[in-house]
Amino acid sequence: IVPLSQRPRDFLFYFRPEAVRTLDWGGDPNKTYETGPLGDRLTPRKSFAIWKETVRDRSHPWSEADLSFAEALRISVVEVLLFNSEVLADERTRAAVRQRVLNQELNHRVKYILAIIRSLVSQRPAQGETLDSYVDTLRGRIQALAYAHDQAGRDDSGGLLRTLVQAELAPYSGDLSRIGVEGPEIALDARAFSVMALVLHELATNAVKYGALAQASGRLSITWHLDDAGNCRIVWRETGVPDLVAPQRTGFGSSLVNEAVPYDLGGESGLDWRPDGVEARFTLPARFVRLAPAAAAAPRTEEPPPPEPTPAHALDGRRVMLVEDQILIAMSLEADLTDYGLVVTGIAPDSATAFEMIRRDPPELAVLDVNLRNEDSFGVAAALQDLGVPFVFATGYGGDFEPPPRFGAVPVVDKPYHISDVLSGLRQA
Repeated sequence: IVPLSQRPRDFLFYFRPEAVRTLDWGGDPNKTYETGPLGDRLTPRKSFAIWKETVRDRSHPWSEADLSFAEALRISVVEVLLFNSEVLADERTRAAVRQRVLNQELNHRVKYILAIIRSLVSQRPAQGETLDSYVDTLRGRIQALAYAHDQAGRDDSGGLLRTLVQAELAPYSGDLSRIGVEGPEIALDARAFSVMALVLHELATNAVKYGALAQASGRLSITWHLDDAGNCRIVWRETGVPDLVAPQRTGFGSSLVNEAVPYDLGGESGLDWRPDGVEARFTLPARFVRLAPAAAAAPRTEEPPPPEPTPAHALDGRRVMLVEDQILIAMSLEADLTDYGLVVTGIAPDSATAFEMIRRDPPELAVLDVNLRNEDSFGVAAALQDLGVPFVFATGYGGDFEPPPRFGAVPVVDKPYHISDVLSGLRQA
C-alpha cells in the first residue's frame, strides 16, 4: 500500500497472486498424545514421520527490488497528479477570466437593452393617439427588440435577414400573393440585426395601419442584394396605396426609420412618400453583413396548416393559474388576462405554492414559466397533465427550449409575454 498524498484516503494498492506452498513437518503437529507413568508421550509408531501441510492465502515476499520499483512508480504517479492539478488550476483561472468577461458582456447587453426600452417608453404618443393604441405600439416595438435580442443571444453572429423579414411579416402574411420577398441569404451581425428589427417593425406596422397591407389593392416588395463593395442594399417598396400624402409631422417611427441605420451602423437610409406607396431604402455597411453559406439558409418547407382556431369567447370566464417567479411580469399578465375575460385564480412563485393551489382549488387552465428561480415547473406540469388541465409553457429561451418528451405537444409562449400569443396558446391547449 503506497500513499500518494498527505490525504489519508489516497493510496495505491499493489496485489500479487496467491503462492500455494507445501511444508514438510517432522510429524503431525496436531497428533494427540497420552499421559502415562512416564509423563506426556506420543505413541511410538510413526510419531516422527514426515507430515505435509498446504499453505494458502500468502504471496511471495516483497523484495528490495520490488519495493524500489513501487517507490519509483509512486513518484511517477505523484508527478502526473501534480501536473494534472496544475493544468486544472490554470484552466480554472482561465475559466474565471472568461466568466468575468461574459458577466461584463451580459451587463453591457442588459444595460443596452434597458437603455433602448427606456428611450422607447420616453417617446410621447402622437397627437390624438389613444392610450390603447400607444400601448399596442410600445408592446410591438419591445417584442421586436426581444426577438432580435433572442436571436443575437442564441448566436453572436446575429441572424439571417430573410428570417427577420419573415418574422416581422408573419402576422400579416395571410395573402402571400400581396407580399414579395427576394434576395440572397445575407447574415447580419448582432448589432445590425437589432437595429433592423426595430426598423422593419416600424415599416410593417405602418404598412398594416395606413399602407399597402391596409388596402385590398396594396402590394409590398422587400428586396436586397450585395453591391460591389460588399454593402447590403435593402429596398422596401409599397404600391397600390391611392392618394398617399406625406405626414406633416415627423413621428418617432419615421425618425427611427430615417436615422437608426445612419446613426447606429454608419450606413444610409431614405424614406420617400410616393403617390402610390412608401419606398424605403437602406444601405448596411459591409462590416455588419456577410453572405451566408447555403447550409445556413433557412429551409423552405411547406408549413402545416394551422389548427382550427377556437372561438375567442371559449376562454371567457375560464379560471387560469399563473406560475411565474417575477411579480411585475405576473401582475402584468394577470391584468391582460382579466381584460380578456379570464379569471386568474392565483399566482404561484414556485412549485410548492403551485401544488398547494392545485390541491386547494384546481384551475381550468394554467400558464407555467419554465424556469422558477432554482427549479423548473415540469413537476407542476405533470400534476396538471394528470388532472387533465390544459396549460402552456412560457420561456425566454425561444427556439432553444426543448421540453421533455412527455410535454412535446404543449404550446410554448415566448417571453416577454404578448397577450395575443398567450391567448392563442391557451386556445390551442
